[in-house]
Amino acid sequence: MNSTINLLPANCRETLRRRQTVRRWIAMYACTIVMLWLAFMMVSAGRGSLVVERDKLSARVQENWERNVAAQKLVDEINEVETRIERYTELAWPVRMSEVVNEIAAVTPSSVTLTGLTFTPREERKRSRDKKGKDEVKTRLLVEVEGVVVNDMEAATFVSGLDTHALFGSVVLDFSKQRDIDGVDGRAFRMTCQVDLSSRYAFVDATAEVGE
Repeated sequence: MNSTINLLPANCRETLRRRQTVRRWIAMYACTIVMLWLAFMMVSAGRGSLVVERDKLSARVQENWERNVAAQKLVDEINEVETRIERYTELAWPVRMSEVVNEIAAVTPSSVTLTGLTFTPREERKRSRDKKGKDEVKTRLLVEVEGVVVNDMEAATFVSGLDTHALFGSVVLDFSKQRDIDGVDGRAFRMTCQVDLSSRYAFVDATAEVGE
């Protein structure tokens, strides 16, 4: 059996043992420091990638937010335009005043002199029998025509011309009275008629036709 005999003095052996212990601890500390440094570098690299990913996500969120704000603004503008269109549709008349005047002039006999035209819009609301139903609303344009004629026959011809016209309805001769016109006996008159603004009209060859 082989055996080793250490001939070093006891104090030398203790010194060498201490040195080996110190070296072992130094090596362990160095390995620990290296491992900690490597772990720190790995964590730093992972943190850097996470920061980059976070910045990308933040940029995308901001971009989507701006798009949503722009889209909502566009939707609001569209709703506002639609509201204006609806209001215009409700308020707009299907016939212009110039067209009404032209149609009156077209049926006015040459012997009739007009002295006044008055237009008054009126709204008639008819309640629905069904409580859940909407009230029926009709808008009419009341037209008052004043003028002078030679005799009642000419006034009657004028009234008949308006009464047979598709644009005018409820034609009534309010009065016809004698009037001196530059030393000549004549008749002053006033008639009223209505234009249904709930209907649509097409003007063809100076003639108004009622549309649906």
